[in-house]
Amino acid sequence: MATKPEKRNWLLEYAPHIIIPCIGAVLAVGAWILIELYRMNASEAKMDAKLNENSVRIDRIAAVLPDVRIKIAKEELSKPISVAVVVRDPAKTTKGKWITAVQVIDNVAKTQSTYALPVNGPDDKEIGWLTGGAATDSDSEAVSFKLMSAWSSDSGVPSWSPSDVLVQSSFVLRKPSTGFSLRLAKMYLDRGATVQVNALNTDKTSTYMKLIEDLSKNPVDYSALSIKVDAKDANK
Repeated sequence: MATKPEKRNWLLEYAPHIIIPCIGAVLAVGAWILIELYRMNASEAKMDAKLNENSVRIDRIAAVLPDVRIKIAKEELSKPISVAVVVRDPAKTTKGKWITAVQVIDNVAKTQSTYALPVNGPDDKEIGWLTGGAATDSDSEAVSFKLMSAWSSDSGVPSWSPSDVLVQSSFVLRKPSTGFSLRLAKMYLDRGATVQVNALNTDKTSTYMKLIEDLSKNPVDYSALSIKVDAKDANK
């Protein structure tokens, strides 16, 4: 009499081949998310460390004598600017979406590029962190608008940025690495930005004091940016 074939339990036999790869995929995705969060936090920490290092170094020198502090402040304010990056507070478009405006004022190329980048809301500061990190990576001596404002007070001629400028994320660069403005453009465009490029009168933006005066006289036209952003979204 023939032996009856043993009935195979397909679920028990093949379950490990299905479950183990699924677990591996979930772990890989989780690891990728953790790595991205680490990179973002590391970039922010790196930018803060560079800013603190520059500020502390100059404060130590200037603290010796008040006259030294005033002299340093005046020298810093009079140094020519190669590129300035101005990050603005998020604003809402006519369609209810949030955008952040970033101005890249390139005195070498004699252009001013105004980017409108989509953000998640009024408290989304990611664009500011990325911009600050890019600025300090490109020029180790890049100076934030916050520190420049403090120097203007030390010089006896206080000069404050417009109220919607994020002073900790906005920078002046004297010696940016080659291609800095182009790298910023790619970073912004990859994040869905619209851009408007205008010719620049560098006589009005050659130093920090002149730049602040020009920014105060020529606020960002959020209505025009809103129209461009909404039109781009409508054409998707």
